[in-house]
Amino acid sequence: MFILKWLVLLLALIAAGLALTQPSTAAVTTLATPSPTAYSVIVYASNGQWSQMYADTYGTYQLYLTGQGSYDRTPLTDREGDAFEPDWSPDCQSIVYSRDHAFIEIISAEGGETERLTQGGSDHSPVWLPDGSAILYASEADQTIYRMKPDGTEVQPILTGVNASSLEISPDGTQLLFTALTDGRRRVYLVAIDGSDIRPLLPENMSNWDAAWSPDGEQIAYATSTGIYLTTPDGQSSTPVTITGFFTFALEDGYGASGLQWSPDGTRLAMTISSGRLAVAVSTPVPHDRVGPQLAVIDLATGELGVITYGFFNADPDWKPCAS
Repeated sequence: MFILKWLVLLLALIAAGLALTQPSTAAVTTLATPSPTAYSVIVYASNGQWSQMYADTYGTYQLYLTGQGSYDRTPLTDREGDAFEPDWSPDCQSIVYSRDHAFIEIISAEGGETERLTQGGSDHSPVWLPDGSAILYASEADQTIYRMKPDGTEVQPILTGVNASSLEISPDGTQLLFTALTDGRRRVYLVAIDGSDIRPLLPENMSNWDAAWSPDGEQIAYATSTGIYLTTPDGQSSTPVTITGFFTFALEDGYGASGLQWSPDGTRLAMTISSGRLAVAVSTPVPHDRVGPQLAVIDLATGELGVITYGFFNADPDWKPCAS
């Protein structure tokens, strides 16, 4: 019995020593996010690589589907060229996106063959009208926002003379938000869907970008270098979104957020964030200059910010508008 007790003690000491020599996984486990809800599927752009070392020689930026609360992802596109800025159709049957920031393409939500809708060479930022009847997009070459049918026909200019990006249509389909460079600053503008009555969203001449409508149309979220704010469509007053949790520093570093998107139930905001310290936190031991933007989700009730991706480059989130 005496020998048995010493043997048990020896085995326990060996196990403890092995545990102490194992590398820490704390940086990875902090990636946990709030539990997924009925609206939890996000399409986004990624090069699918762990670090920039591989991104330089392998892989293009393609679209992936992920469920918020899970790191599993499903590739959607797989063809030559880079895919960015996806936007779900209102019926959740297809996704429109920009290929190489040059052409607008469309693909079934189940994957498969893609169809090119424009041939402009500098077309980007596609977005569906809420009723699914048309798609708006921006052309950098001629500084114009266009409207077209979902099959690429009946192309019509609705606003000229603006180098617009980050188009976002109001839930009732009557107004359009976009970001443009003015006097060296990025600013959000609001315009009627027919191109009339254009004005800055905010009265102050301050940098702000990538605004997004709440699902009920009563609030607009926008990004600055100091954080995320909510305002009303008249832009007269703004309130900061309180951020809590491990990844708060990602916005405090001054990099800001981009690509804001409300969840269809209005409870969360998805976005792209970037920070040198964020890179270390989510990708240790990969050097932090080898890691790029990540997707994050804010729970608006609690303010908790959680990172939901890992790797070199993940950006341009868009929530699936239909319950899963």
